[in-house]
Parts: sequence; C-alpha cells; structure tokens
Amino acid sequence: MKEKKKRPYLPPKVKEMSLAQAKELVKDLANCNDSEAKKIVESLHRERDEQYRKVG
Repeated sequence: MKEKKKRPYLPPKVKEMSLAQAKELVKDLANCNDSEAKKIVESLHRERDEQYRKVG
C-alpha cells in the first residue's frame, strides 16, 4: 500500500462577501471603528474597479 502524502492546510478562499461582512472583517483585522472600516472597504472597491477598467 502506498502512503498518502499529507497536504498542507489551506484555508478556504473567499470569493464574494457582502459589504457588511467585509466591513466587519476589516474592523476586526485593523482594530478600527465602523467609519474607518467603511472608508477602507470603499477604497478597496474603488481600486478594484479601476483595475477592471484598465483590463477591460
């Protein structure tokens, strides 16, 4: 019998989340308040949209 190689743990990738979920995630990771988290998430959305415009 062949031994199975253990695969390293890879956390699941998040492909989509709501604005509220993203804001909560940023708030927890950056240790900031709601308004700061909202600004960060909105800036990320603007950056993503600009990248899509360049490609498409």
